[in-house]
Amino acid sequence: MSELLPESKKMIGVTILNGFDSATLMITGSLLIYSRNYDFVNQIYFYIGTLCIIIYLLFIPESPKWLFVKEGGSSMKAINILNYIAWFNKSEYRVPYEA
Repeated sequence: MSELLPESKKMIGVTILNGFDSATLMITGSLLIYSRNYDFVNQIYFYIGTLCIIIYLLFIPESPKWLFVKEGGSSMKAINILNYIAWFNKSEYRVPYEA
């Protein structure tokens, strides 16, 4: 997950994921103390998981391919993302900035 997020948003993305993971036992225990309705527990987990995915999608950057289609071949944002991916994978290839 953290590889998909830019450096400036990694902390919030990982915090959301850790909050969801650590709340699992607390939510299950609290629900099962007061109710033995297992379908209700499954629904709660479904809605929490869906909410976490929606929040996570707000932090994932657009793909370089989509940016090139939307903005054209000289999209600086797409070039920066591709060069970041190349740097992260320790590749010597970079996309040149000149049009």
